[in-house]
Amino acid sequence: MPASRRKTVTEQLVSIVSKEAAKIPDFRKRVGPDSISLHDAIMGGLAVMHLKKPSLLQFDRDCVKCPDGLRNLKSTYFVTRAPCDTYLREMLDPIETRYFRKFFTRIFAFVQRSGRLRQFEYFDEG
Repeated sequence: MPASRRKTVTEQLVSIVSKEAAKIPDFRKRVGPDSISLHDAIMGGLAVMHLKKPSLLQFDRDCVKCPDGLRNLKSTYFVTRAPCDTYLREMLDPIETRYFRKFFTRIFAFVQRSGRLRQFEYFDEG
């Protein structure tokens, strides 16, 4: 990224999630060199929600099996290898929710520091 271009808020938030996703230990017993990383599965899950795909199957068709969609996953969500819909489910379901709490605290802290929470205040606390 050129030094003159600042990251958008979305890029910053995706980056925060990516960094936290990389810290989650892989629960799988055997992970070979050709395996899809847990990070890629988590970021793929984020992409499903962020891109508002109606189903994992639609995500698989639009993003994983489509060259343009795959390029978007790689550039926007830092996905190296995207899992298919079934494999995505198999990888994400066993992850304990406690690992995802850090995502929310980091994102909330970022949004709070940026001053963006002020636009959601509705009580006059003055």
